[in-house]
Amino acid sequence: GEDDEVSGTLSLNNNQFQLPQTSANFAAGVRLQQDESNFLGLLAWKHQIEEDKDLRLSLAYLRSNQRVRNNGRFTNFTAVPEEVDEELAEEGFPEDPTNPGAPYLPTTDLTITQFQPRAEVVRKIGERHEIRAGVTADLITSRQRVNLLDPGCGGGLPGGGPNFNANLSRSGLFGGVYFSHTLPVSEEITLNYGLRADMFDNGIDVKTDQFSPLINVSYAINPIYVIRASYSL
Repeated sequence: GEDDEVSGTLSLNNNQFQLPQTSANFAAGVRLQQDESNFLGLLAWKHQIEEDKDLRLSLAYLRSNQRVRNNGRFTNFTAVPEEVDEELAEEGFPEDPTNPGAPYLPTTDLTITQFQPRAEVVRKIGERHEIRAGVTADLITSRQRVNLLDPGCGGGLPGGGPNFNANLSRSGLFGGVYFSHTLPVSEEITLNYGLRADMFDNGIDVKTDQFSPLINVSYAINPIYVIRASYSL
């Protein structure tokens, strides 16, 4: 209807590039390629509840993919001999730090998705005078598949075998509620203050809460220059 505005955004980009190698590994033919693709979709709706009050809803979807591939070439890793330094040998330090070798053939796939809903009510009281209140969230999911092959059987992989596989999944949630009031104190001075409460849960063992007050003051010297000061936690 006449009181509604709908907008949307779509974005997609793809990139391919070679991962850096030491000069010796590059000369030996070692190549690792990383492919990346990123997608963004955003849908927003603005509804006029009253003449001076708007409801704004939006939903964003983000998806990021990262893949690492190899060409099957590798170079052996040589650790510091025990007779030279037992401690460095035990820690697995390379004998030649400038050319540590590329003994593994990695293949990885990482996908991160995010859903970001948001709802906000804006009330216009007058020129430069408004109140905002809203809620926002970010639901994050990541999935990663890792395969490491040790064709030279140099050891060092988890479990000590020539092949390592892992499938990792994680999810997290970030959410917040906020309130802000923009108030014209005079023709030159505008005051903005508010409070935001946030929570974060990484889906494993980290849960945090935070309250963040804020205050901003702006002083318009003239129509061109403005002095601003702000404080927030």
